[in-house]
Amino acid sequence: MAIELVGKTWAVDLGQLKLRLTYHSETEMTFEVIDGAGLIEDGHTESVDVHVVEIHPGTYLSSWQEASGATVVHLDDVNKQRVHSTVTMNGKLIRMTGDFRDVTRSNKDILLTAMRELFAEKDLTALNRYWADPYVQHSPNLPNGTDGLRAAVPALEGFSWNPERIFEDGDYVITHSRTSGWSPDGETVIVDIFRFENGRIAEHWDVIQPYVPTSETASGNPMV
Repeated sequence: MAIELVGKTWAVDLGQLKLRLTYHSETEMTFEVIDGAGLIEDGHTESVDVHVVEIHPGTYLSSWQEASGATVVHLDDVNKQRVHSTVTMNGKLIRMTGDFRDVTRSNKDILLTAMRELFAEKDLTALNRYWADPYVQHSPNLPNGTDGLRAAVPALEGFSWNPERIFEDGDYVITHSRTSGWSPDGETVIVDIFRFENGRIAEHWDVIQPYVPTSETASGNPMV
């Protein structure tokens, strides 16, 4: 069982080549290229099917094939924080050794990155990186799964999401935010509840109110 790897992000430093690996399960992993060293484009991010075997306590053999056809085999030693990597690329065999460190981000940080990439940058591939499958949706106007978001985001105009408060409690992240461009009624105040599973957004609830200026509230207090 590769439980020690799952739900975490690992920094791989192989000299010039630098990567980040996020294990969502024992069969799914996302890698991000920090510095491709001329072998692969900087910033390239891809989710792959991975096979992980624990060959010794704290030592794992991981293997996967990338969309380019490159095959990768990693021997990850968590205790010694070392990795031995063998890559077959364009008919060439490349062997590298380097550092392997746990750099797992908090669920709050993952959420902020996910919301920025999806809604601000309108990068639909963020759904593959940060949302789980299946994705359980409790918002009354969206179906289960990510297809609802995939269809809605490109059509959003002038959308902004400004979280005023963020709370993290275990697998749950709660945001209290002021938004525009989501509802035809104008600005809104939303409380979102996100449940995470292995570093991905697996479930969502929300409560939405029209935004009322402070001068018009009965108490004279702001909504956010």
